[in-house]
Amino acid sequence: MGTIKLEIPSDRQIVDLAEMGGVGVARIHGMADGETEALGLAVREAVINAIVHGNKEDCTQRVSIEFAVAAEGVPRRLVTTVRDQGQGF
Repeated sequence: MGTIKLEIPSDRQIVDLAEMGGVGVARIHGMADGETEALGLAVREAVINAIVHGNKEDCTQRVSIEFAVAAEGVPRRLVTTVRDQGQGF
């Protein structure tokens, strides 16, 4: 399994970077075009939620995005995890 990690500040202007990262990782690992776009959108929405609801748009807090590719088995899996530094509920 390979893992790619991206950490960004809680700034909505950087959300495009997270989305492009998801699309890029999906393409590298052979996902179809429709799947790559869907993954990019899912990452975008999760990161926006982490910034707005988790970190309360506090730019001193970070959002971590992790893409883990399980190369074993068919079909291969791409597990994406988005974490914020918020209080939780």
